[in-house]
Amino acid sequence: MRPVYINANAIIEVRMRSSLTERVETFMEKMESRMAFLHNQSRQAKLKSLFSFIKNKLSQLFKLGKSKHMAPNMSHVHRQAPAGTLVLKDVFHLQDISASANQWIICCPKSVTILSGKGKDTPQEEKGFMCASLQSEEFRQKCWLGDKDGTLKLYNMKTDKIEAEYPNIHHGAIRFIMVHPGGMWTLDNKGYIVLWDQFRSSKYHITPNLTCAVHDQGNLWGSQGSTVYRGAEVNGYAFYCNEIATLDSINGPIRHIVPIPACSSICVIQNTVITLLNSKNNEVDSFLKVSKALITAAALVNNHFIWLGFKNGIMAIYDTRHTPWMAIKVWKGHKKAIVKIAVDDADQSNRVISADVSGDMVEWDGLLTDMCVKEEMSSRFTNFSDTTDANILICSWNVDGITPKKLTMDDKNNMLKWLQKDIKPDIIIVGLQGVVNSKSYIGTALSSIVSSTAKKHAKWIALLKDMVEKTYGKDGYTVVVTEHMVGLSNCILVKSSVAHRILNTTSNTVKTSKELFSSPSTIKGSISSRFTLDDSSFCFVNCQLTAGQNKIEKRNEDLQKILYETRFPSCPQINAFITGKNDGSRILDHETVFLSGDLNYCFNCNTQDTVKLLRNPFVKRKTVRKTLQKEDQLIEQMKTNPSVKCFSFMEQEIDFDPIFKYSPGITNFDIKLNPPAWCDRILYRGISLMSCNAYECHKVGAIGCKPICASFNVTVKKIDQHRKEETMEKIFSHSEDDSD
Repeated sequence: MRPVYINANAIIEVRMRSSLTERVETFMEKMESRMAFLHNQSRQAKLKSLFSFIKNKLSQLFKLGKSKHMAPNMSHVHRQAPAGTLVLKDVFHLQDISASANQWIICCPKSVTILSGKGKDTPQEEKGFMCASLQSEEFRQKCWLGDKDGTLKLYNMKTDKIEAEYPNIHHGAIRFIMVHPGGMWTLDNKGYIVLWDQFRSSKYHITPNLTCAVHDQGNLWGSQGSTVYRGAEVNGYAFYCNEIATLDSINGPIRHIVPIPACSSICVIQNTVITLLNSKNNEVDSFLKVSKALITAAALVNNHFIWLGFKNGIMAIYDTRHTPWMAIKVWKGHKKAIVKIAVDDADQSNRVISADVSGDMVEWDGLLTDMCVKEEMSSRFTNFSDTTDANILICSWNVDGITPKKLTMDDKNNMLKWLQKDIKPDIIIVGLQGVVNSKSYIGTALSSIVSSTAKKHAKWIALLKDMVEKTYGKDGYTVVVTEHMVGLSNCILVKSSVAHRILNTTSNTVKTSKELFSSPSTIKGSISSRFTLDDSSFCFVNCQLTAGQNKIEKRNEDLQKILYETRFPSCPQINAFITGKNDGSRILDHETVFLSGDLNYCFNCNTQDTVKLLRNPFVKRKTVRKTLQKEDQLIEQMKTNPSVKCFSFMEQEIDFDPIFKYSPGITNFDIKLNPPAWCDRILYRGISLMSCNAYECHKVGAIGCKPICASFNVTVKKIDQHRKEETMEKIFSHSEDDSD
């Protein structure tokens, strides 16, 4: 079986090389035809063999180029640690941990520690133990120990004696003991594997110095460097171990291999990259980049959940049933690098133990009972909450660097229509982009820039307040948030009768571009503002992403950076956030999130074709918009790209023409400025009941970009603590009845 060489970092590049592949294949076909004229038959056979090998390699490489390279879904992650207890300290130079039936076997070079519910005991003070594994289910009180001299010992924990000893069965240090329902496999560092069952033992020689080795349904999966091996016994007389794949060495050596039988997958972990191999055909299904930190430990819990430990002490749990994987929990489990994670799944307790380099060992609740309770409480929130409806108006506009004084009277009247709705909003949230045109600031001192931008923002905020007063009356609204960052500005106004229910207001900014004052295209980033209304949380993200029709990936990266890196102060009102699992310090903690602004996603189709379609008087506007929606990059990314789809944002169907970019003062597209597109958008996500009542675009002649708005009806909850405690008691009593 030929190995497959995989370069995960070059996948996109591989996809772009189809024309090169065709040229190579054409060249090889010509060479093969010319080989027929060679008189040297031996040379002809060698060349044929070489060309066949190269063609096979190319087909494998370009087949792998189609594999997906994804990031996990982080949109619903819990950041509170599961229930955990420090069970042991000062366990240095840990070699192996094995668990079964409420007992842990902790193997170190100088001792073996047995940890159980009764406490710890260290019966074996001999040196050189490399690995340990508990005996099969019918022998719970026994464990196998392997030492550096190749001796295998069976230790009886009940009698505190070595029951059996097998010296010289191996030719080197025993590195792996793999107990499975049909028996046991042991493997040493010199490549000798011994297969044990109740009738016989068979010894075979395979690849030496495997750094990882696991048993999965009669197969051995191992690794050496960045190469993956797969082995199995054939007909009881031979053991074949073949090289399956060679991963990209730039990602480092393979550190862990974790079989996931329920998904027919083999999880192969390098430094920061996870490769998922299909255990049925040995092909690569996908790649995952879960973190920038080094992955130092891994284990499978309850058939579907991968627990990972990182060099920075962070622990994470991922649900492998989703594509891409869904992050369930991420928390700081240890102060230092985690070196081992092991699980006890014998009695369905799914206790998990983790150890770090400083010698601390912590036992965790692998069933995640606390999370299950919170999820159940979330599903029953109507039992202990009183709900009311709130009407929220979201407004977004790229003002393209002009000041309010350039607006005509018609423009201001159109602004009134932009802010005015049939139902008086409880909350009005306005996000502006392009308040500052950075081109005019090139060569200007930074202090002058800061002063000038602050004045521009103040003028726009004053105009907005004036417009709201004209629309809804004086003293009808209170400004609770104003924030700006270069060209972005946020303003949140709340109905005066509702203002006393608004708490925990704060804002933060994220810059997605390095240079802020070199050109208008570099003023990119976001302002995020959050608040709580009663016991419900809201977050509003106003952003401007990278421009350019072909820069889809950069816009996706900007979006991820904004959603993952924005930080707020922790909020004590924990009931206001998603299922009470987080502290409100991040955007996706909030129950309702609005994301709007100049997202700069364009159409995939040709600009001339777009304009021709928009100017065609014989095509209905609804048909035109439906056609353009099929070419819209954002709609495409939200449907097909896992890194965008995972955020679970939604958008009301667009029922207005593209808004960018018109010549100021007229209604015709100016394709010399930019291609027409729905650049300004309003997206939303929420766990509470919510509906979008309107999604509109308005005309303002002085500016090339049109303002947009959307109104929402959102359910707001107010928790009754007494009823909440009663609901909690019912959940616990029900779970106790089920366990009985």
